[in-house]
Amino acid sequence: MLDWYTADRNGRKLPEVLVNSTRHTYFTFRRNVHDEYWEKQYNIPDFRSLATGGDGDIVVYRNRKLPLSSYSHEMGHNLANELYRDTHPPSGSRYKSVIESDEKPVSEYATKSDAEDFADAIKYYVTRYEEFRAMHPLRFAVVDDIMRNGHE
Repeated sequence: MLDWYTADRNGRKLPEVLVNSTRHTYFTFRRNVHDEYWEKQYNIPDFRSLATGGDGDIVVYRNRKLPLSSYSHEMGHNLANELYRDTHPPSGSRYKSVIESDEKPVSEYATKSDAEDFADAIKYYVTRYEEFRAMHPLRFAVVDDIMRNGHE
């Protein structure tokens, strides 16, 4: 059985700095009471959170399964908060410099905010490592340093 808290589906261990950024994962039958806010904020009709992170914990809504891609994304919010004391990389950080560069974000969702850009970069580092390294070398370099050294 896959221990997706510490390994990917191939059994490779997730980076310790990423795993350690999340204290607890909670499952609830409820929906996220902030979905309407995020629907307006991100301009996504009928937005429904699968999970949220950022405060060191992850909450999974409507008692759904959480794929590794979503779990690593939410862990990314927790990691950002640990690194930057916010889920948004601050001005002056290497990651913020990459966001401001000509390199395209890893996904359409990453264009919604700097926080989603960072979290999706973490997701791609975990789930699409080789593709991420080849297609987004600037983001990869910063994320790889964070994963290896615990800081930018």
